[in-house]
Amino acid sequence: MWKAGATEPVRFFMFDFDQTLTVFHVFKSLSGWKQEGVCASIPKPHAMSELGQVARIDELSSGEFATQGGFPCAAFGGNSRVEEVRRMLQSLQKEDAEMVICTKGFVGPVQLCLHALGLRSYFTQVYGHIGVTYGTSPFDKQVIADPPALAPQFLGEAWQAEWRSKDQLMVKLLQQKGLKSSQGILVEDDPEEIRRANRICRTARRGRFRGSLGKPSHGRKREQTQNTAGPRPNTAGFGPRWNSTFEGAGSQPRAPLPRTKF
Repeated sequence: MWKAGATEPVRFFMFDFDQTLTVFHVFKSLSGWKQEGVCASIPKPHAMSELGQVARIDELSSGEFATQGGFPCAAFGGNSRVEEVRRMLQSLQKEDAEMVICTKGFVGPVQLCLHALGLRSYFTQVYGHIGVTYGTSPFDKQVIADPPALAPQFLGEAWQAEWRSKDQLMVKLLQQKGLKSSQGILVEDDPEEIRRANRICRTARRGRFRGSLGKPSHGRKREQTQNTAGPRPNTAGFGPRWNSTFEGAGSQPRAPLPRTKF
């Protein structure tokens, strides 16, 4: 079982999705954002709703991203990186660690990407937004009026969106599972999310060009963003590959779990 120093084994991993598991921001890219180093260049039409983004991923996979193995494969950095992420998840699963995803994006696109890559089974739950939280585009309205057949199996349910913040969700889930704060870890790219979670669980920030969950670099060769390695179980610590991937992988929570009611 994974350990950090001499403390209890880490039993629960909460992963962010965009730019943590993926190499570019899926939600923002599909919505049409233009942000260098964050978003991929996605042609119109753009989608802002859960259903619209699921439909757009399907279109892009058979269109502009077909030569890259489909949109989900490109979002994860290519085939070799997908396999390295898979090995990372397999290693955690073999050590009886539970893994979930919590994203500020939509549940549907996350579940579609994971399903397409054969990664969905490693995560017990996916938490995120559903429906039209961020508004709609003309494409969204068209898709909502005539939903594609594939969409329903990937769309999120109400309970998957019943959370207020990642740190509060972490508290709730650790308490439900009877785990201590030091037995949970949030794996994230957002410094503010890391700061908020530091008080209630361990945190790991994805590395910068240093490992399997690194941020994509514009101007670098593709293979340089893919020469990656996932974490391996290590009873003496998080392991050299994990530590080369994430910054602060062994950071301790600053206080016991608060008695929060949900």
